[in-house]
Amino acid sequence: MNLPRITNIIEVRPDFSVVCNWNTGEIRIIPFKEKLSEWAQHPNDVCNQLSDFNRFKQVKTDGYTLLWENGMKIKYPDGHEEPCPLDFCPDVLYDLSKPIN
Repeated sequence: MNLPRITNIIEVRPDFSVVCNWNTGEIRIIPFKEKLSEWAQHPNDVCNQLSDFNRFKQVKTDGYTLLWENGMKIKYPDGHEEPCPLDFCPDVLYDLSKPIN
């Protein structure tokens, strides 16, 4: 069996869910609302930026998982920082998702 991966985004919904095609042939919806509530309990959590729908709807896929550009910063040993995407393990997203087809 192939490991589940997101092939494309079909729709980003105002209820903070994302409908995606998966390489399994399924169409699944990923509801983020409950996770956003969990993350809100930790004010410094980098994921809190996604509670702003304008930010949330900027989601993209790389054909593997969901990501938000410039969602984090990597700090290198020499002290300089560079932006990087905020993303999630596709296996976790698959487990969180529900089939809709």
